[in-house]
Amino acid sequence: MESNILLSLCIPTNGATQWVIPALEAIYNQECDTSLFEVIITDNGADNTLADAVKKYQYSNLYYHKTNAKGFYNLVLAMEYGKGMFIKMLNHRSILLPGSIKEILNLINENKKEQPLIYFSDGKLGSQSYIKCDNFESFVSSMSYWSSWSAGISIWQKDISLLKKITYNKMFPNTSLIFEVRKQSQYLIWNKKYQNLQDDTGKGGYNIFKTFAVDYLDILTELRIQGRISIKTFNKIRKELYPFLRSFYYQTVINKSKYSFQTENAKEYICLYYSPIEYYAMILWSSLKYPLKEIRFFLKKILK
Repeated sequence: MESNILLSLCIPTNGATQWVIPALEAIYNQECDTSLFEVIITDNGADNTLADAVKKYQYSNLYYHKTNAKGFYNLVLAMEYGKGMFIKMLNHRSILLPGSIKEILNLINENKKEQPLIYFSDGKLGSQSYIKCDNFESFVSSMSYWSSWSAGISIWQKDISLLKKITYNKMFPNTSLIFEVRKQSQYLIWNKKYQNLQDDTGKGGYNIFKTFAVDYLDILTELRIQGRISIKTFNKIRKELYPFLRSFYYQTVINKSKYSFQTENAKEYICLYYSPIEYYAMILWSSLKYPLKEIRFFLKKILK
């Protein structure tokens, strides 16, 4: 029997009850016909704390699945559970803005005939609300390094059968999905602001510089080798990624006040795709922006 559900909102999580429950509250506080959408939670956390917390929400369109999916692969599993015409990933820290679900439902109805591949950039790409891309390279270039961000991905129901055919990058299965689910398509970036993210203090568990300065750029390098993007597009994204890495250098190596990312061998990882000059400029920027002790940190680093 064909489903009448238009939208599947998929929330993969590692048992983060402190974030998932407020996210659910934001979803169900919206004025929207709940028969038009469903909410799917896939939880690969170590205990049943979230499972117990979700039990009090007796919504007929809410589905909780305890899983053994490893790491970021949990998000692929969440999307495979979707029964809606359109399936969208939702970060477990996401607080949807009022009216967001209605807007996404309108977006689905406007595009259900052509069904372009849609990415949700949450207002990160300037003032345009819609960015239509004629080809894959334009899509990748327009997304910039936000293609590394899992919360922006979505597929149509017709794409689900293709998910098992993709070879997923361990750290960026979401990027593999958005790049590989369709080799040719119509593409649309929905750049409207639709959410606020809860504070992510304590986030970590992997090496931030290996992951973004190496693993992510390796994916783009493979696209360039395959001829799917040009060296111009690769260099554009590499350049736009630099301020992101620079910010995280301060927050994880110098300041160390918020995150718990691993930072070993930062110089070696950064200098695989960036020059030593760019690396030391990164340290200098971080150091000069803050107190004298950080300037001493810079001098210590550069004199090693």
